[in-house]
Amino acid sequence: MTGGRVRLLWLLALASLLVACARRAPGTPTTVPETPTAVPSPTPTSTATPQPTPTATPTPLPTSGYLELAGDRVVGVVVLDPQDDARYAATATALFRRSERGWERVGPLPGPGTLVSAPSDPATLYLGDHPPCFQGGEPVTFYRSQDGGTSWEALAQGQDVRPLLVHPSDPNLVIGDRCQLVLSQNGGETWATLPGVEGLTVFGAALEGTSLYGVLTSEGGTTWLMRFDLSDPRRLSPGERLLEFWGGGTVLARGDLLLVAEPRGVHISHDRGARWEFSRAGLEDVTISVDPLTESIPTEELARGYGLLSAAADPADPRHLWLGTVRGLYESLDGGATWQRVTTVPATEIREITVARGGSLLYLGTPEGIFVLPT
Repeated sequence: MTGGRVRLLWLLALASLLVACARRAPGTPTTVPETPTAVPSPTPTSTATPQPTPTATPTPLPTSGYLELAGDRVVGVVVLDPQDDARYAATATALFRRSERGWERVGPLPGPGTLVSAPSDPATLYLGDHPPCFQGGEPVTFYRSQDGGTSWEALAQGQDVRPLLVHPSDPNLVIGDRCQLVLSQNGGETWATLPGVEGLTVFGAALEGTSLYGVLTSEGGTTWLMRFDLSDPRRLSPGERLLEFWGGGTVLARGDLLLVAEPRGVHISHDRGARWEFSRAGLEDVTISVDPLTESIPTEELARGYGLLSAAADPADPRHLWLGTVRGLYESLDGGATWQRVTTVPATEIREITVARGGSLLYLGTPEGIFVLPT
């Protein structure tokens, strides 16, 4: 190959390179898409066949079992409407929020405690707890979030308050437990003890309309179901005592239905506490057979343990009720007259029952975490 011919080929190659460089805008970065997109497969026709757009698949809940997110056991959930699914879930250290894409991690929780949300403003969250009553311990900070848990603020006046309920239509009206029943009208910034509850420990609370029901216990164990009128929270009066028993308990309020579960069994009223019916049928293994206000508890019943810890009603059937006990979940299909144990649930403490999806799904709070139960 002659020298002239070599120079000619070299000049042609250089010209091709300059043309290619001129077609690229200088300084333009290469973009990498965050989400991979589907690329249509080549077809023999001139018109490309459109491919379906990938959609996110929600994280499926376990058929029946303990709920885990990002490898950690869930310890609490928030359901704003029993017709819907859970909106928030908490592990020991992180908060998750449900979206159309499934569960998404919001961020770390600022501290320990019970998590509640405002049904009328789901972005408002409260988080807090208290040391064991009458025993003392390290103070627990109370937190509020107004952006769905993205950020939190500590409220000094809420120290040692465990949030229990948020009023359905007022996100600033919060019911709490400070080893006494307390109320805040300004989103947890200040708190007041309800009149007439000094020295009474809180075992349970329920809100129906403008009526607040509390299960409150004296130091000697005598317990009362009390009703407070919240029609004007600025003018509260001492609660009305509707029922007396022993040993604490829990309360469910739904329309005219009141259910009180206590160590002996279940009291049910269909007229907001004017008249009561009592049942222990089917609950013999988790209750006591005597009234401790008048008799001593049998030794064998003390040895095996007893307790009714939580209660819930089926939104689709008012006669379908659930009870959380010291040894598993019980249900009634006849309005509380008789009870049967749900054998698909572990025989552990069921401290909380949260109804979701119109009653077709239960979230059960246990010492081991949240147990999910399709019904």
